[in-house]
Amino acid sequence: MATTDLKRSSEQVKGSAVPDGLPHLPSATVIIICYNYAHYVRFAIDSALALDYPDKEVIVVDNGSTDNSRAVIESYGDRIRRIIIEHNEGPIPAFNASFRAAKGDMIYWLDADDVVAPDALLQAAPLIGRGDVPKVQFRLEAFDGQGRSLGTSYPNYPDNLTPDKVLKDVLTTALYPCPPTTGNIYARWFLEKLIPLPTDVFDGADGAFNTVAPLYGKVETINRVLAYNRSHDGNYWGQGHLKPEMFKVMIKHDLAREAKLREYLEQTGSLYKLPKGRLNDRAVLHLQYRLSSLRLLPEQHVVPDDTVPALLLKGLRACATSPNIKFMQRLLAAAWFIGMALAPRPLTKQLAVLRFNSFARPRLLTRLLRSLGVVAPGRQVPPASPSL
Repeated sequence: MATTDLKRSSEQVKGSAVPDGLPHLPSATVIIICYNYAHYVRFAIDSALALDYPDKEVIVVDNGSTDNSRAVIESYGDRIRRIIIEHNEGPIPAFNASFRAAKGDMIYWLDADDVVAPDALLQAAPLIGRGDVPKVQFRLEAFDGQGRSLGTSYPNYPDNLTPDKVLKDVLTTALYPCPPTTGNIYARWFLEKLIPLPTDVFDGADGAFNTVAPLYGKVETINRVLAYNRSHDGNYWGQGHLKPEMFKVMIKHDLAREAKLREYLEQTGSLYKLPKGRLNDRAVLHLQYRLSSLRLLPEQHVVPDDTVPALLLKGLRACATSPNIKFMQRLLAAAWFIGMALAPRPLTKQLAVLRFNSFARPRLLTRLLRSLGVVAPGRQVPPASPSL
C-alpha cells in the first residue's frame, strides 16, 4: 500500500476517535512476527504505525531470521517495541512470547508480509469493547508478491453471518467462514484462556483461537475489507503457485482443529452436542482439500480410508447441507467436485489451480465469478499495493 494511500485513508476516518455508544476505546496491541521477510516487513510495520487509533502499541518479533529482517526492524527505533528470538522454533513460541509482552485489551497479529487498513482497529473497537466478543473478523483483499491485486477478497461471507450462525457452523463442521491470521482481532480476556499454546499441535496459532472462539462468546463479522493478504511462493500458507504437497498440511491442520474442539467440549463439560462421525466430512472446503490431495498426490494422502467415490458423495452432500454458503457457491462447488472426481488425472491439477490459486485464473473467469457473487469484490477503489 503506497504511503499516500495510507495517509488519504487515515484522513478519511479521523474525527471518529470514539465510536458512538462506547465510553472509551479498549487499548490495542498490534503484533508482527517476522521470519525472513525483510523484503515485506517494512510495509507491514508502516501500516501498523499508520493505524488511526489513539491507544495502540506495535510489537515486532524477529523470529530467528537469517536475512536482513532484524536490521529493518531495528531501523524503527523506539516507534515500535522489539522482541528478538535468536533461534527459530516455529510460530507458536513466537505467538506465546509476543502475547506475554502485549499490554492491549485488543490483540491483533498482522502477518509480516501483509498490510492493514488504517481504520481496522476503530471498526473492531466497539465490538471488542462490549465484553462478550472474543473475536472480530473481516475480509482480506488478495495480493500477490509483486503487489498486484485481483480486486477480489475473502472470505466471501454470506449475508448476515450472525454469531449464532457461526456457532452452528463450528458445531456442525468444526469450521466456519473465517480468514487467516491477519483477518482477526481478538479480545485479551479470551486469549488468556488459551495461551500458552502447546507447540506440537498447530502450525499456526490462529487455528486454535478461531476454532474455539465461538464457544466463548459472539464472533462478530465485519463484511468489508480491512486488510490486505499477500500470496507468494515464500508464504507457508499462501500459494503464489499451486503446491500440491500443501494439501496434506491443510488437511492435518483441519483435523487438529476438530480435535481441539472435541477436547475443549470434553474438558469443560459443555452442554453443546456434536453430531456423530468426523465433523470435517461435512465441510466443503476441507473436502476439497482431501479430494485434491487424493487425486494429485495419492502417495502422500493422510486420511487412509478416503476413496474418490466416497469423497465425491461427501462433497456433494456438504454442498447441499453446509450452513453459511451462498447458493451459487454451492452450485459451482458441486460441479467442481464432480469434475475433480471424474476428470483424467492430467486435468485435475488445472481444476485445483482454478479453485485454489486465484492469481492463475483467467481475468474473464474472475469477473464472472465476482458478478455471480461466488467471490467477493475488493474495495471499490483499492489502495495501491507497495511496488516491490
